Amino acid sequence: MIAIALLLAGCRTAQTFKIVGYVRGRADINAIGAEKLTHINYAFANIRDGEVVGGFDHDAENYGILNGLKAKNPSLKVLVSVGGWT
Repeated sequence: MIAIALLLAGCRTAQTFKIVGYVRGRADINAIGAEKLTHINYAFANIRDGEVVGGFDHDAENYGILNGLKAKNPSLKVLVSVGGWT
């Protein structure tokens, strides 16, 4: 499942809004308008024995897809949420 929510973040820097997309589950490159975003937040990584580790079996594939979006938008920032409800 993929869920993308766009929002205007509360911070403004030099008159520039941050437009953030949220991705959870399997990333679908065709569903993500990377050229319209400043940031993508991927959920979730976990912490195990004090280190950040993947949260899902398909994380490596998703990271590749999300980083590949930089071809459409070189200034795109890809962030990873750590933790979650499990």
